[in-house]
Amino acid sequence: GRRDGVFAGVGGKEIQASSAVERLLARKNKADSCEPKNHTNFLRLQVYSARCEELEVKENSAVVKLLERCLNKQVCYCSLSDLSFSNFMMGDRGLIALLPLLTFGRKLKCLNLTNNNLRSHSVRQLCAILGDALVLTTLMLLDLSNNPLGYCCTDELINLLTVRPSLLMLGTQNTQLRPGCREKLMKKSMANFGAADWVPMDQAVRYSERKGNFTDLDLRIRCDPLLEAAMNRPSSPGERRRMSTDSPPGTGRSSRVGSARLGVTWSPRASPSPPPTRGSPSPPPQWGTVAEQLEEEEKEEPPADSSTPG
Repeated sequence: GRRDGVFAGVGGKEIQASSAVERLLARKNKADSCEPKNHTNFLRLQVYSARCEELEVKENSAVVKLLERCLNKQVCYCSLSDLSFSNFMMGDRGLIALLPLLTFGRKLKCLNLTNNNLRSHSVRQLCAILGDALVLTTLMLLDLSNNPLGYCCTDELINLLTVRPSLLMLGTQNTQLRPGCREKLMKKSMANFGAADWVPMDQAVRYSERKGNFTDLDLRIRCDPLLEAAMNRPSSPGERRRMSTDSPPGTGRSSRVGSARLGVTWSPRASPSPPPTRGSPSPPPQWGTVAEQLEEEEKEEPPADSSTPG
């Protein structure tokens, strides 16, 4: 049956990025919903455990605990948007055993593989998997920092950024890459970032700023001016029609479009202001997140009648 075919493909010793099995897995991941309990058990036993058994690799206890947490919270692994395997100490063989499980992240945007003692062998296989456009189609951030990659896999990483322009940020800090190789990777990553629309750029920066998601601070700092430049670009007529017209004054294009598209208000990094002097008028309130706005409105409104409408 189909499940047997998927399981047989996952258990194969060779991982071919463009094989029919990987395409079948990617199509399977596009399902709109799944039952968390059954699917997580399937991923735990028939995907991850089976691959570890075939490679004669001990299951990583942290990966098992992650899947168990998904099961306990009734959240399916395939619906997660960011995953951190940082400090899981997988090594090359551990990552190769994890690769089939990674292909099921149909909503994955941020993948953190830092501090896992990864070398060129496993990273090349990771690049081969991600080279297929049908695998992890939503991935925007990949962090390989703090791994002894060496310079041998530079060409594979460059090629990955070339064939996957939607990968906006590739972290390679402290990876024993030659300075020239790292600079080349950073420039290619910044080229992908700068060529994207400002909405995925903003999403990528937001994910990178979450604690534990992205450790390559040098790349993130270089991407900030590109995002600000994209925010200030004149909007197209179609984009202007989609903007919200009821935004507060002074929020700018970024906040109006961010509120309309993302459901949140983008707040630029505020510069520190000097302390007010006695007798000076209080500065106008800064427009921050939607939650902060609602809190301010609740403070200003008089207490409402506690009775409920009959």
